[in-house]
Amino acid sequence: MNSRFCLCLLLLMASLGLSAISVSITPNPKVTQAQQDFTVQVTLDTPTVIRGCTVWFEYDPDKIEYQGAEIGELLSGFDLYWFLSARESPTRIRVPCIIMGAELYVTGPGNMLNLNFTALAGDFSTIDIVNIQLYDVIGYEIPGVEAFDGDVIIGEDAAYGKIKCWLQGAYSGGAMLTTQNASIPLNSPYPTAPACVDSIPGDVVDWMLLELHSVHNGQPVGSYSLFLDSGGYLRTPGKPYLILMNSSPGPYYLLLRHRNHMAIMSATAQTLSSSGSPAVFDLTDIANIYGNGGMVEVEEGIHAMAAGDADANGKINTVDRNSHWREQTGLNGYLSADFSLDAYVSTVDLNDFWRANSSLLGTAPPRRSDPRGTVEFTLSPEVIRVNGESFLSLDILASSPDPNQRIGSGMVQLNYNPALFGQNVKSSGNVAVTHGSLINAFPFPYYNLIMNDNSPSRLAITFEYLMPAGLGGLLTSTPQQLLNVRLRLLDTGFPCGFSFQQNLMVNQQYLDDNHTRFAQVLATDTDNTLIPSQPAGLCLSLQGNNLQLNWQEASGCTYSVYSAQDPNAEDWQMVASGLTDPFWSIPIQSNRMFFRVTASGYPDTK
Repeated sequence: MNSRFCLCLLLLMASLGLSAISVSITPNPKVTQAQQDFTVQVTLDTPTVIRGCTVWFEYDPDKIEYQGAEIGELLSGFDLYWFLSARESPTRIRVPCIIMGAELYVTGPGNMLNLNFTALAGDFSTIDIVNIQLYDVIGYEIPGVEAFDGDVIIGEDAAYGKIKCWLQGAYSGGAMLTTQNASIPLNSPYPTAPACVDSIPGDVVDWMLLELHSVHNGQPVGSYSLFLDSGGYLRTPGKPYLILMNSSPGPYYLLLRHRNHMAIMSATAQTLSSSGSPAVFDLTDIANIYGNGGMVEVEEGIHAMAAGDADANGKINTVDRNSHWREQTGLNGYLSADFSLDAYVSTVDLNDFWRANSSLLGTAPPRRSDPRGTVEFTLSPEVIRVNGESFLSLDILASSPDPNQRIGSGMVQLNYNPALFGQNVKSSGNVAVTHGSLINAFPFPYYNLIMNDNSPSRLAITFEYLMPAGLGGLLTSTPQQLLNVRLRLLDTGFPCGFSFQQNLMVNQQYLDDNHTRFAQVLATDTDNTLIPSQPAGLCLSLQGNNLQLNWQEASGCTYSVYSAQDPNAEDWQMVASGLTDPFWSIPIQSNRMFFRVTASGYPDTK
């Protein structure tokens, strides 16, 4: 095959996209010492026909100092039409290199350029190819070139590698969600390996703890707080992967710990890299795990660290539920019982992770059934008086249009107006919640009720089903009382502001097998009834044969009048309603009477 035909074939393959074209910095990483000169290559990785290139790269001048560029072996021996090293900014260099002469070209792979630096201080730096242009025989730019940056490790006894693992709670289809990213603290939660950063990168799932053990049952010879990214790789903060300075490469047993997932250890001792490409250690393969423990299968052949160990003591048991989940359900934040790692503790954490893994540690949990059925939540409030105090009694009702649906664990997120009830009603002691008729079992409770203040104006109520499937409350198409919420009225004259926070309730409602979710959760009902206020300046006067009540006008309101013979007997009767004037009269009564007036509507002023 002659050279001209080979050239045409390579050009045709490139134009049709039959082969990817790439350029990289090699070796990657480059390991060197402080105050030493070193060289990296800009390498054409693929069998591509080129006449030249222009490379733009950036580096950290506080870590490495650029000394200049030289022609690499691939382009050496040719007269060069253009070759220089131009500084475009304190951190950016441009190096063009083009062969002079018609129909002259080279074919990769090979080293195009040598870049010379001096390492300034022990640390880490990257050499980033910010732009790359390759030119064909005619001199046109070749499209679709991919560039790979290079890393420089500076220091004594560097050891490095890529460790891959999954956390069950965050795993989703070959990656991990970063939902809790904004809640991750700047300080590592592991006191044995303290670390602090200025910010949390957006692809970080959580902090992890790596322990290096020379023997599998010995004490760690090193402990490190690391980031775990969404692709499943551990990395030293500020670095692209695990990089340890002043450390022997091993071999070590690799022990990974997480704050609420089970710890795992590599089945055999592994040796980290000290030169060349980083070694990769895949701890998502159950065959690579010591004792096969602490793992669950999240996809066929793919395993993750098991969620549910809230106290990180190596056991998933009732302590994790009772002392962590039950204390935190309904709350937002970076919490020990947030096994799903979405910054929200809910029934998902209980049923999908703790309940499944507490009895099936080290093996795959039962597959969650496909969601089915519909559950709808509605509101029914009324004002009541108890022992001289006023309360708002709110029934939360549940129903389903589907037959044979028994309700299991679930959660209600109820918004309210703090002007009426105060803020944080649970912690301030202004609320009580009791079982409704739907879930009230006698003499033993089938459901455990847990309250928390999700926000200053939102109450989270979790109903935890404790019994086997088949005994849960049977939903019907007619709404039934699920819960009764009694809120102390601290003021009047304001609307209730009741509504469900539906986005925090979907995916949180289970049938009574506690692993099948309701497919549809309807929680859109609201109640904004104004709680009547008592007008000021109430007075009673005689007007001929009538008694007349007068009070100060509340703009925009209508009035109701109540009477009772004994004001403490709670038997007030409405005697007038819908009044628009601030007065009302009645013929003089032979019996002693007490009167009360309320204002309803949306007053301009309270």
